[in-house]
Amino acid sequence: MEMATPHHMHSLLASLVPAIRASRSQLFRGFSILALLCVLAGAAFGQADQNQSGRRSKNGDNANPPGGGRGNFDPAQMQDQMLTRLREALDVPDDAEWKLISEKALAVNEIRRAGGGGFGGMRGAPGGRGGGDPRGGRGGPSANPEQDSLRQAVTDKLPEGEIKSRLARLREARKANEEKLTKAQEDLRALLSVRQEAIAVMYGLLP
Repeated sequence: MEMATPHHMHSLLASLVPAIRASRSQLFRGFSILALLCVLAGAAFGQADQNQSGRRSKNGDNANPPGGGRGNFDPAQMQDQMLTRLREALDVPDDAEWKLISEKALAVNEIRRAGGGGFGGMRGAPGGRGGGDPRGGRGGPSANPEQDSLRQAVTDKLPEGEIKSRLARLREARKANEEKLTKAQEDLRALLSVRQEAIAVMYGLLP
């Protein structure tokens, strides 16, 4: 068998170089075309998604309000939803009967809200739902000015004498509110059956 000489090896390599270069060029062109197709496909999908989002926003479906859903919180809408669920739970098909019951239920809720409760939970309590945080967290005014005054005193770290004075005023206001609440709850209870009374207790309207 004839041994390959260096000259023969050099000739063989020289003949392979054009083929290797051609293969590399074809491979590069293939990758370039593939990358271009990916870019075009991504742009097409992005445009389709943008158009779909625009249609949803125009039709009012799945449209996100500026600042998020919680920024446009509607207390009246929440109250209507609560009353609707309460009516279904109490099973009151008669509109006239429901009018009486809903008025008493709203009266109870309003008095509880003025005392820091209501459908929305404990408002104005440090760290509570809808309340403020003495360390400067979230919160807003409640329906009870005495409660807001005390919360502000805690937030501002006022002298203990001032905090004690505001605390006493809040307790007096709550005591008067409790008397109103008891009367309103008795008025509501008088309109309910035993089963409905139990449901009202579960809803937090009755003790």
